[in-house]
Amino acid sequence: MKQLLFLIRKKNAGQAVLLRGHLTGQAILWLATLSYSQLYGAEAYGTFALFLGLVNVCGFLACLGFEIALLLPDDEEVADRLFSGCFIVVTILTMLMGGLLHLFLLPDSFSIPSEWLMLAIWGQGILVIQHEWYTRHGDWKNLGRLWQKQYMLIAVVQGACFFIDPVRGLMVGYALTLGFLGGCFCCRYLDSLQVDRFLLNTLCSYWPVVCLDLGGRSIQFLAQQIQPFLILPCFGPKKAAHFFLAQQLLGKPLQALMAGHRSPFLRRSKGWVQQSDWSAIRVDARRVVQQMASLVVPFWCLLIIALIVGNSRLQPDWQGLGPILVGLLPCYLGKICFSPVSGLAPLLRKTNWTFIFNGFLLGWSLFSLVLGFVFQAFQVFVGGYSVGVGLGYVWLHYRFSQLLKQDHVAA
Repeated sequence: MKQLLFLIRKKNAGQAVLLRGHLTGQAILWLATLSYSQLYGAEAYGTFALFLGLVNVCGFLACLGFEIALLLPDDEEVADRLFSGCFIVVTILTMLMGGLLHLFLLPDSFSIPSEWLMLAIWGQGILVIQHEWYTRHGDWKNLGRLWQKQYMLIAVVQGACFFIDPVRGLMVGYALTLGFLGGCFCCRYLDSLQVDRFLLNTLCSYWPVVCLDLGGRSIQFLAQQIQPFLILPCFGPKKAAHFFLAQQLLGKPLQALMAGHRSPFLRRSKGWVQQSDWSAIRVDARRVVQQMASLVVPFWCLLIIALIVGNSRLQPDWQGLGPILVGLLPCYLGKICFSPVSGLAPLLRKTNWTFIFNGFLLGWSLFSLVLGFVFQAFQVFVGGYSVGVGLGYVWLHYRFSQLLKQDHVAA
């Protein structure tokens, strides 16, 4: 009995450390975002939105989805091979993608420095591996510290880089931080990396599991990151910056809560899947949604009220930001519903669901942009996009909930 109580306290303490690290780091970065939006201006933020979109998409693709497979094997030797394979895949694909981007002059077309872009992509890919590796081992303490360090460094370095390069400082600071953290992790686990004749066989054996999830999440990332590329020619850099900043202001608090709950929830769910205890997963998901909603929704409401009331005190480039946050609110309310079950697809072998849903996200994003452009109304795009995506998240949450009510879900 004493041992059981000790384990429960240890689990709760670990989750508290994880949540505290993410919340404090995100809070500092969130405040820095408000400050730097005034310091750098709307045009620099519009360009940074394009840079960040490229880093997120390419950094995710750099691992080919194998980071998700790190959660699956029970054999630690197999997990170690997957871990080594992820490092190799990220490094090789980063060089390939960097060469392609430079060949097609995409960074030059948008005034994005290609060398910093490659560093950021590589660092992002390594961080993705690091997150899943800590999740596999339930190392919430180090994961919480990593998030705290990551967001605090981004905030500090981006501010310092303004005095070096007032135009590209946001991009340079972001790339330096990700590259530094990725390099530190590689040095720490350099002795654990192994390349043997079984490595390729291990990667190939898990490819059928990750390929559908990779395709679905790739489309999802593209759907989420494509807006700055299309908003610029349709509505101009100011609106692109407004949309990006609104996503940051609403998304970062939710992201902090999701990160604090997602990894422990997935780890608990993995055990319940092995025990075929579907009702426990469903009840736990409902509890996590209620906890996150009770914290983040009141904060969003206060933020929106403050921006609308204080609109005249904002710089002219940022006036009108409050109504855009109101327009995006349905999208993020839907994300709250879906966020706990978002990582269950590989465990339940339902990656085809997320693949289809993410295809809808991409199609709806394009449709909303076309609709807003035809009516020459940015709020039409924001409202249409937000309501459609929010309802989509709620629908997918409902499908997973219904699946978990069935006794034959494992089949």
